[in-house]
Amino acid sequence: MLKGRAEILDDMDFKKQIWDDKWKIYYPEGVTNPDFTILRIIPKYLKGWDKGHLEIKL
Repeated sequence: MLKGRAEILDDMDFKKQIWDDKWKIYYPEGVTNPDFTILRIIPKYLKGWDKGHLEIKL
C-alpha cells in the first residue's frame, strides 16, 4: 500500500525516454496518445508484506 502525493508528468521528452514499443497495444498512437499518462508519486506512507512479515517504511 502506498499513500502520498501524485503529480501528472506532461514532459514529452521524459515520455519519449521511457516509452516502450510493446505498449502500442494499449496506446496505438504511441507516445503522443492522450491516454498515455505518467504519474510521479511522492510517498508519505508505504506498507507491504515480505515473506509473511509486515513491513512499514517511511
